[in-house]
Amino acid sequence: MPLDRPNLDKLSRAMSLILRHNSGGKLHIDRYGYADVTQVCSVLTSFSRFDGAEVTPDMLAEAAADPSKKRFGLSEDGRRIRALSGHSFSVDLGLEPFVPSGDLYFGTSRNALDRILTDGFLGSSKLKVRLLDKPDLALAVARTREGEPLVIAVDACRLHGSGWSFGRSESGEILTDRFGGEYCSEFSDHSPAP
Repeated sequence: MPLDRPNLDKLSRAMSLILRHNSGGKLHIDRYGYADVTQVCSVLTSFSRFDGAEVTPDMLAEAAADPSKKRFGLSEDGRRIRALSGHSFSVDLGLEPFVPSGDLYFGTSRNALDRILTDGFLGSSKLKVRLLDKPDLALAVARTREGEPLVIAVDACRLHGSGWSFGRSESGEILTDRFGGEYCSEFSDHSPAP
């Protein structure tokens, strides 16, 4: 039976936690970010947030197939799973090289604006910054954050000219190394939320 939306979201958040950060080192994650599906199920089943309910490989596959998130990728044989971005440790995601031709966008909330404009993403625990090529996609991400949604425009051409490289992940996000606030500005050309 498919998971309902709240339980799918809860599972997706828990999967993100362990596959992006491997808290407590409970998983063996290979250099490409993959972990064994059976092991991931076992670790997730032990989480108190699931009240002892068994997490199954089918549930992981359902979360990986969720078109609204695109957070995870399964290996071709379905036996391994990985997060597609947001890691706090080094992984080789096999990113498709990407050369920016204009601004890229980051969805956040207004309460993060001053910090981002000052420090950029240098203080982030994540090794890569996840950007989008359309402001409306970034706004959709921003609407999932707590607080008033806000989109940051990143001068990706100038960043690229300063030596940063970019790659597109399977999720469609564009990843690059952390950078300072001098490349960021508030994007204000989107229409207000309905």
